Amino acid sequence: MRDWIIVVDSDAANLENTEHILKSAGMKVTSLRSGRIFIDYVKTYGLPDIILIAVDLHDISGFETLRLLKEEMLRTRKHPLVFLMGEANPNREMEALRAGAMDYIRKPIEKGTLVPRIQKILEIQKKMLKYEKEAETDPLTGLWNKTFAEARVIEFCQKEEGLLCVLDLDYFKPINDLFGHDIGDRVLERFAELLKEQMKEGDECGRIGGDEFLLFARSMHSGEELLRFTDALNSGLIAAAEEIMGKNLIIPFGVSIGAVTVPEYGTDYQELFHYADMALYFVKQNGKHGCRLYSQLDKERVKSEPDLNLDAITAIMEERNDFPNAMWMGKEVFGSIYRYMVRYMDRYHRMSFRVLFTLKVRPSLDFKEKAEIVTEFRRMIQSSLRSSDVMMEVGDHQLFLLLPEVQEYDIERVIQRLLRNWNESVYAEQADVITEYGPVQRKVHGETSEENRPENWIVIADDEKEEQENMAEILSQFDCRLTCVSSGKEVLGLIGDKLPSLLLLDANMPEMDGFETMRRMRRKMVPGHEVPVILLTGENHEAEEKKAFALGAMECIQKPIVAEVLIARVRHTIELVSLERNVSTTVERKTRENGDTSMQVLRTLADAIDAKNLYSKGHSDRVGEYARKIAERAGLSLQKQDEIYLMGLLHDVGKISIPDSIINKPGKLTEEEYDLIKTHCKTGSQILRNIDTKPMIEKVARWHHERFDGTGYPDGLRGDSIPEQARIVAVADAYDAMTSPRSYRPAKSQEEVRKEIEQGKGTQFDPRFADIMLELIAEDKDFNMREK
Repeated sequence: MRDWIIVVDSDAANLENTEHILKSAGMKVTSLRSGRIFIDYVKTYGLPDIILIAVDLHDISGFETLRLLKEEMLRTRKHPLVFLMGEANPNREMEALRAGAMDYIRKPIEKGTLVPRIQKILEIQKKMLKYEKEAETDPLTGLWNKTFAEARVIEFCQKEEGLLCVLDLDYFKPINDLFGHDIGDRVLERFAELLKEQMKEGDECGRIGGDEFLLFARSMHSGEELLRFTDALNSGLIAAAEEIMGKNLIIPFGVSIGAVTVPEYGTDYQELFHYADMALYFVKQNGKHGCRLYSQLDKERVKSEPDLNLDAITAIMEERNDFPNAMWMGKEVFGSIYRYMVRYMDRYHRMSFRVLFTLKVRPSLDFKEKAEIVTEFRRMIQSSLRSSDVMMEVGDHQLFLLLPEVQEYDIERVIQRLLRNWNESVYAEQADVITEYGPVQRKVHGETSEENRPENWIVIADDEKEEQENMAEILSQFDCRLTCVSSGKEVLGLIGDKLPSLLLLDANMPEMDGFETMRRMRRKMVPGHEVPVILLTGENHEAEEKKAFALGAMECIQKPIVAEVLIARVRHTIELVSLERNVSTTVERKTRENGDTSMQVLRTLADAIDAKNLYSKGHSDRVGEYARKIAERAGLSLQKQDEIYLMGLLHDVGKISIPDSIINKPGKLTEEEYDLIKTHCKTGSQILRNIDTKPMIEKVARWHHERFDGTGYPDGLRGDSIPEQARIVAVADAYDAMTSPRSYRPAKSQEEVRKEIEQGKGTQFDPRFADIMLELIAEDKDFNMREK
């Protein structure tokens, strides 16, 4: 599908020229002559991918048009917008950026300037939408994930009417146990499809556990409607289960639903969830495959429930009933938590901050408007806080926050982050926010140490000292570390383990200009972890800008530097990169969280294997770490590095079947004993073959003793026919074997190890990974990479 651009300009010639340039680049273009026509048009046909709007229009200005658009359609959501301007005017350019534009382009419009900048904005927007979708969605079912579902349902409970429903699949665990997780996943996917089919317009649903779902049904208000919905779901589930697992399925599979009417039983999500959960428990205890409203429960039965034991009480308090963002407390409970936090800070010498937000609403607004603004402010702040934070409302216009584990140098950035969404919303024009903050426990700090420097590190690369000093002075208002260099060579020298947050790079430096510096930088960095660059261009601005974007620059700024433009562009770039990386990291972290328990089990298994050998304590973990280092140097992604570590950790799992007497034999092994030792590769492969999510683990366990020249075992694979991961682990395994003492020899010296790896290149080892291991050895001056 083509990208859709709306261009708004009263200048007919410029409008026609811009439309022609964009259409020739393969984009769909809608041209409009005035701001009011544009507002009416998007109300009917929706918003495009990007809006290009001239500042000067015949009826209302571009700024006023944007204000109306935010007020009537965008609310708190941003939308890519670019202002079209006449000749250079720093004041208007700053006004455009403050109004929320992603960029501005000066007239007359040139193809070489317009198309690359529009393509860059489209690329960024698509990435942001992708990351937002991933952060909100359960990857298996396509429904909302737990965090996002609960956040949305909290809002629905406060503002909407309907049924809050908790759904739980009956006998789902036996399906996983008997048929495997692949079948279990297919069942969950089909159930999600059935849910979507049965839900009416306005109903919303998410997955909040392995086989548990949360539904807010605006379309249902009675037990009869809930019963019809449940019966339809169960009928569909039975048919789906028979289709997936066969008609002779003996497991009584189905779904149970507990629900509560909203707002009849209040608007507090936690209480409503508890009521729905009680109704679900009743269904589970009385035949399953059904539904019940909380109002239908026998109140006497509820009152006379037996005492709970420790495990039952703990289960009630645990994750399923957790609040997804900050905890909202009344004054009495908040006071207790605050006093506890003071004691905790004193006892463990930790840092915590208290923050007071005071909302000053315009006096001309009526009571209902003021209440709406206060509610929206509270919602925005609460949704921006962590689950470990606590907040309390003071009166009707103040919020008091308790923020544990926030450092003194970081508190202002945290507050700015909390207020960012508010400042970009339409409500911000109706109220001012006054902020006060201070530590819960004050400490005496010395000068900021190197490791406690501010998070952002900005490098200025310009051969003119006066320009360096000018930019450094302008950027001194940022909470950042500044480094000034005078050449591309110095820039490349800074590219190491820790990368700058931003590079301001002069395009016209002697010896190595900015473009060549960017090319060499890209070759040194891992894809996906490049340094963001703002290129500083000269008189030939448009040509240099086009070339810069082709090399991956984030922004271009023309010299001489205008302070306001530099500040706005730097702030915009840092925030954009930070958002992209934080969302991406969050998605990766959420994906990895499910594997934490499995990792503990795998580590325990690896320790058990190493314990069999009196002379190889920690061997598996070291092989995993060395393999990870090689994978990192080879340019593999962070995910693949983590997987390589797991493969190294479990490469010797087959030795669990080898008798201890052979593994720990002090002398030379007989031919029969050596043949038995070699079986650990096949045995390990068999043990690990059911790990469906990471099939390569099984292959590395089988082939980590294959040799590059084809003389290894068990299958005699050669060269690239040996999986890359197995070739990496083979080098790491051999290195640790040589640097660890054995019953029949002491550990080898670093020089002996280096010579053996050199000799094994192309025969025992893949030369590429052997060379990386040799690099690591050369850097390990103190010979730390060995068994201690």
